[in-house]
Amino acid sequence: MGNAGELTRDLAQRAPGQALIEKLLDEWDQGRIRLGERPDTVIIDDEARGWYWGVLGERRVADILSMFGEGWASLHSIPVGTGSSDIDHLVIGPAGVFTINTKYSPGSAVWSAGHGLLVNGTSRANYLRNAAFEVTRVSQILSDAVGFPVPVTGVIAFVSPGSMTRNAAADADGVTVLVMSEDELGDLARYPRVLSDEQSSVLVDTARRLDVWSASPTPSRMGWQISREFDALRSAVGPALDSTREAKPSMPSRAPRSRPTRPRVQSRRPQRSRPARSGRRRRSIGEDLMRLAVSAAGLFGVWYFFANVYGK
Repeated sequence: MGNAGELTRDLAQRAPGQALIEKLLDEWDQGRIRLGERPDTVIIDDEARGWYWGVLGERRVADILSMFGEGWASLHSIPVGTGSSDIDHLVIGPAGVFTINTKYSPGSAVWSAGHGLLVNGTSRANYLRNAAFEVTRVSQILSDAVGFPVPVTGVIAFVSPGSMTRNAAADADGVTVLVMSEDELGDLARYPRVLSDEQSSVLVDTARRLDVWSASPTPSRMGWQISREFDALRSAVGPALDSTREAKPSMPSRAPRSRPTRPRVQSRRPQRSRPARSGRRRRSIGEDLMRLAVSAAGLFGVWYFFANVYGK
């Protein structure tokens, strides 16, 4: 997998998750990702495991973005700046420019409101801050490159969440961020038009240029090559890795509750309790016994008198 292959400066040629795939392929070449001795096991550290799942999420989002239709274009894994930062997805169309940060979170409970973002009850407010920073950065870069103000909207897309609860619009540093599942991304294509066809075309042509995003651009491998090598990696380790991302139990959503049903009571004939009556029964038996004892004593006395006194 170490063959560099054909290089390109056209960012439209990059594959979804390309930056993560390149890291994974390097780990594979170095032997830090390998099949275990036992069947269906993989030797991989937690960070690389996260990269692997991240690629699956970015591929899923890219598939959805590809269905936006005419007038829309999307770029993936755009390297920006001098470090290893990249923009997961950049979408340009009549409704504007969107940066999309993908989070692969199957089965997770997502809650957001204002500055707060929770995933399975754990704060992920840094997701909002990162998305807001990305919005400001991309807007500045593109505006400088095309010569007119470019409004940008930030999106955090959760892939396969268990539940989404949004109590208020999310934001960070005064920048509104859309928090949604990947199934809701299609709504972006139906937003009101803010760009003319000419503006969209200029922005797409500009955004595809590597030198727009970095002062010292480095050509990258063709996306189709990267994708093919990831597919080979996935066929080798995927059966074990794809099934190890356990879905966290989802929190109950804030949907209206159904009307509670009345508890079912088993019908049975009540047993009548008669304490007073049973009390009277106990007293009458006692009295009968007393009378019987007195009568017996009297008869004994009569017998004793005749047998021992009168008989003598």
